[in-house]
Amino acid sequence: MTPLKRSLRLVAFAVLWMACTTGIASAAANDNYEIIQSRGADQSVDYSAMAKYAPWDDRNYDLTKGDLLYLSKEEANLTDPIPTFFRVELRKMFPKLRKSGEAQYPRAAVPMFYNMYGGLMRDGKVIGRDGVARGVPVNTEGALDAAADTGGSGNEFTVEMNPMNPLIGVAGGNVGGGQGMYRTVDGGTTWDRVTVLPNTCCDPAVDWKSDGTVAYATALSGPIGVSFWRSFDNGATWVDRVDLTPNGSDKEWIHVDRSPSSPFQDNIYITYHNSNTMQFARSTDGGTTFDIQAFPTDPSGIGSDIATDTAGNVYYFYGAFSNQTIQMLKSTDGGLTFAPSVAIASTNASFDWPIPSMESRNAWIYAAADIDRSGGPFNDSIYVAWTDTTAPESGSATNNHAIVNVAYSRDGGASWTITNPHPMGDTLTVDRFNQWVKVDELGNVHVVYYDTRHSVARTGTDFYYTYSSDGGQTWATEVRISSETSDNITNGQEWGDYNGISVVGDKVVTVWTDNRNSTQLGYGSEGLNVVAGPGFTLTGDNTNQAVCAPATLTPISLDIGSIQAFSGEVALSFNEGAGLPGGFTGSITPDTLNAPGTATVSLDVVSATAGNYDISVDGVATGVNSRTLGLDIAVFTDPPAAPILASPADGSTLAGTTAVLTWNSTSGAQEYAYEVATDAGFTNIVASGTTSATTATVGGLETETPYFWRVSASNLCGGGGAASASFTTGSQICNTGVVTIPDSNGGVDGMVSDDILSSNAGIIDDLNVSIAATHTWVGDLIFTLEHVDTGKTATLIDKPGTTTGGFGCEENDIDVVLDDAAADPVESACNLSGPALFGTLSPNQPLSVFNGDDIGGTWRMTVTDTFGGDTGTLDEWCLFATTVSGPVDTDNDGIDDAVDNCTNVPNPGQEDTNGDGIGNICDADITGFVGLEDCLVNFLDLTAMKTAFFSADPDADLDSSGFVNFADLTIMKNQFFGPPGPSAIGCN
Repeated sequence: MTPLKRSLRLVAFAVLWMACTTGIASAAANDNYEIIQSRGADQSVDYSAMAKYAPWDDRNYDLTKGDLLYLSKEEANLTDPIPTFFRVELRKMFPKLRKSGEAQYPRAAVPMFYNMYGGLMRDGKVIGRDGVARGVPVNTEGALDAAADTGGSGNEFTVEMNPMNPLIGVAGGNVGGGQGMYRTVDGGTTWDRVTVLPNTCCDPAVDWKSDGTVAYATALSGPIGVSFWRSFDNGATWVDRVDLTPNGSDKEWIHVDRSPSSPFQDNIYITYHNSNTMQFARSTDGGTTFDIQAFPTDPSGIGSDIATDTAGNVYYFYGAFSNQTIQMLKSTDGGLTFAPSVAIASTNASFDWPIPSMESRNAWIYAAADIDRSGGPFNDSIYVAWTDTTAPESGSATNNHAIVNVAYSRDGGASWTITNPHPMGDTLTVDRFNQWVKVDELGNVHVVYYDTRHSVARTGTDFYYTYSSDGGQTWATEVRISSETSDNITNGQEWGDYNGISVVGDKVVTVWTDNRNSTQLGYGSEGLNVVAGPGFTLTGDNTNQAVCAPATLTPISLDIGSIQAFSGEVALSFNEGAGLPGGFTGSITPDTLNAPGTATVSLDVVSATAGNYDISVDGVATGVNSRTLGLDIAVFTDPPAAPILASPADGSTLAGTTAVLTWNSTSGAQEYAYEVATDAGFTNIVASGTTSATTATVGGLETETPYFWRVSASNLCGGGGAASASFTTGSQICNTGVVTIPDSNGGVDGMVSDDILSSNAGIIDDLNVSIAATHTWVGDLIFTLEHVDTGKTATLIDKPGTTTGGFGCEENDIDVVLDDAAADPVESACNLSGPALFGTLSPNQPLSVFNGDDIGGTWRMTVTDTFGGDTGTLDEWCLFATTVSGPVDTDNDGIDDAVDNCTNVPNPGQEDTNGDGIGNICDADITGFVGLEDCLVNFLDLTAMKTAFFSADPDADLDSSGFVNFADLTIMKNQFFGPPGPSAIGCN
């Protein structure tokens, strides 16, 4: 990009930047460091000015004036405590970060910075969160803060106890090196940190499968995506990582539908946002795969939570800063679709705001939600908690006062009542924030939050707990959990963003960030749920099994635990006493025992038909809640049949050298094996693998080469036969000669064309195009493809980034494949590093316009430069065509496109009364005579139609009905200001 052009387009920003780069200021009054201008890489930059709005870091010296152009015009007004160089890095990594208003940087930016760099670098030392100076880190990709191994910088802790066993629980927290995972086996009395999830950052969230056999966790990962994990051993190890999104995300949370009456039981739901557009991920297979949808038309927001009721309805809540509301999205089909969001409450604050105890990171609005699934008097009541200010927010910390709201709804979210789980008479002297809410098995509502009442200046916090036993209408006197008041540590993270509570049986387990003695640690407590009654728990092992019948299953050990010293008799039975399904035999030994105790389930599959069986072991005792343990048994009786292959179709030709193999699922299949070979006998196999999915992608194939592929299915009873098919990789027709793109000059566009003469044969069924170009400011360029032989054209790239005006994408270079099926449009692409347009993107106009054409002939790429000051070259462009032999009939009217006088509209009679080669039904250009049409449907044709109206004029009778009427007028309207056609011959 030329300096002249950049200065012209960014002059306003440059003026603002110069206005903000005067004077010397330190990031904090007690900082002791010196900024030495001569150390800077670009002496046109005033490095001392960076300390005016962000904490100083010596790595700022590497910034140039060009780097500073990535920053927001409002940078000096942002309070995010991360240094300037890291702000630049974030904006380069995530070009869609907001550049105005609130929430410009993700809430995870601070822990991400400390994980990557260890702390602020000053005078050759790295200052950790605890203020201790350490040596320069050797590896800045991981946190080197030794105190993190003992939790010295831990924050944002969350917890969830096993729903079937209140002695076992998992927790997560932000620690040095990523997301630390913890577990307890004694009900939260003691905890062990078992691991730090690799390549993770922060924002831990955890949950359990309904039967307590699998624990789940999510984390922000990389910089910064969302990852999902599973544990099959009560949190001791974490495996099966799934990356939902690679970057650009923030503030994820997880929820599992654990209601036994829900048709969607054990669906896993994950929420997060991408550039403040809310996202929703759903797994119906235990976390193996996820479907993801976004809500771009709903208000922008951050800080979301999900809850489900007894019927499996999904309620999705978040704080919307764009319109200062708490928004709710609702799904009645297990998260498959959602109604548009509605506001359930307005907020005084918008996003975040300073208070004396949280003046650098800021308190903020996020939603925490849960639903009563107890079957009691408030069954299916929905509860949502959030922090807000008592009045419109102020820029002054002392003028803001934080409170916690809890809203409840008894009618599925149609109406809401708001209460406060703490006193309201002291809100001018006490702040409450960082809340969480949980509903127990009996319908009691439990809330925790920070409270500053023991700090005169509202700078320190304690952790408080309260509950409601009447559906959130009134609240018990709040109880102080922490024994010492925590100090305000101004390390950028302060208290983190949230705390955790879990309630199972008689256990109330809480975790929070505690800064007592100016040391940031994760604290936890284990207490008695005083509104819970006695009862028992029912857990077991080997609850998921698969067999080839007839067979004996592995014995299942049952553990009946005691809650509040319950010692009554528990009766055990299958399926609420109804017995086992047909073809099963078995027993529970003993079937009656006093808690606590153990029993064994023995099962045989004798003559059951193949299928999946949900068998329950039910425990019933007098005067207490019953318990259910689900058994998932998969029965196979025969090897599966060979699957039916879907694509590539047998004998087809691909558009390129990558094959996406798909096949239909086969009843009884556990796994599929696929192979690709160059011979029908499969002696020369070039690719193979196994998968539980019904698709596999094979790349790196040779062009214009025949291949054979086959897929077989298997289960515990053996493997079935294999189905096979063949395909040929597509032709790749390229021009690789470098062509100079003339620059626009004096307002006249620069233009150049490059031709490919294709001698290939075949009818195009699908066409992709690749373009490689070296050019500054790609938003100046237009690329148009023409098939010269037919005259058809498509504008593939049209000044990307100018859809809403402006100069378009200002970044450099292009390396794209344009494919109609691509999810992301080329017009909105603009990468800040590497080629500005990169990867597989959808074109501006569809390439399907060429479908039905012969691949042979002359193809022309025209490049237009629409703005001066930038130059470059077209380095290479290629056609990748899927072709078919024989005739193509696009509109299925029985007429080959090669001779069809109306290719996209059925015209089986080929009516063409004026003899111009274009069928009447697609020829609204009705003025003039053969050879004299202007090939444009315009007002002259409309006048002719008016004259012929209600007559039998054959030229104006477009639908050949024998009468010119409104149906013909509608056909003309749809073609207005366009050419007649499309047709294989005539004007087109």
